[in-house]
Amino acid sequence: MSSRCTQKPGMVTARNTTDLGAYAPQYDKLEQPLDLVQEALAALELQAGEDVHMAINCAAHEMFELYIPMCYVMVTARNTTDLGAYAPQYDKLEQPLDLVQEALAALELQAGEDVHMAINCAAHEMFELDTRFLMVGREKGKYEVMTGTQKTPDDMVDFYSDILTRYPGVIGLIDPLRKQDKTAWVKLTQAVSEKCYLMGDQVYPRTEKFLVQGMEETKSSAAVFSLHSLTTVTDVIDAAKLVEDVGSEVVLAACQGDTADTTLTDLAVGLWVKFAKFGGLGRGERVAKYNRLAQIEARLADQDKLAPHEEHKFPDILPPPPPEEPEGEAAD
Repeated sequence: MSSRCTQKPGMVTARNTTDLGAYAPQYDKLEQPLDLVQEALAALELQAGEDVHMAINCAAHEMFELYIPMCYVMVTARNTTDLGAYAPQYDKLEQPLDLVQEALAALELQAGEDVHMAINCAAHEMFELDTRFLMVGREKGKYEVMTGTQKTPDDMVDFYSDILTRYPGVIGLIDPLRKQDKTAWVKLTQAVSEKCYLMGDQVYPRTEKFLVQGMEETKSSAAVFSLHSLTTVTDVIDAAKLVEDVGSEVVLAACQGDTADTTLTDLAVGLWVKFAKFGGLGRGERVAKYNRLAQIEARLADQDKLAPHEEHKFPDILPPPPPEEPEGEAAD
């Protein structure tokens, strides 16, 4: 004969006991346990504070109830990027370059001879659109290079020319302008292309558009490829061949949130690209790629197959004629 339990599944505990079985009755006021202890001591002819001393386990963390307001708060590390790279604040635009030159001087290295630099300008992130012109079907605005400091596309051309003159170690500008600023891009090409690589990254955001008209509309001396925009190795090889056919250089870049896989390093060496853009030495997935690059260099050196360093020869870019400005452009 068997009996069936009709109670619903759950956790059954003894009444007025803790999880460890200790007696824990309910009280009407906070002081009641202490009053009961003192009554018990008096019955035993003992004096609290002389014969017996007590410690109260307050367990404040169990009593605390957190009040969470209906809002969302995003906490980020100070002076770091989304990927954890160190990105301190500066007082002027040239300060990072000044710090790099000071560091090179301390190492007895010469910027422009021993070390060369490329600036990821990310113009598309600096641009502030003037919405007043959208009503008439035109897109105009300025680049906010620092908080409160805005420059027109023509101002940016002068700014980059000045930077390259003052800092000879800078030999590359990545996305210095938006692709929409075609007239300013042509002016920049005419001003600096003989002493600097103009590299397009976001300028060529889509594979199809890049392959068809990107290099024709926005001429650059180098194009940045990454596997999030060119999704297969075949795409990368085809795009690299296209760029080389028009006399420009290839920059192979890692994706944000990439893994520690080093295939990209081998691909860069196999394609004989001039530059690899793996990011700063701040995360394991980046360090792994540089370590792999060092391993390949050591192996080629042991086999006496390491190509000698050559001076940078900037591609000869023939800018297309600037587009004609619509009537009334100068008046605006």
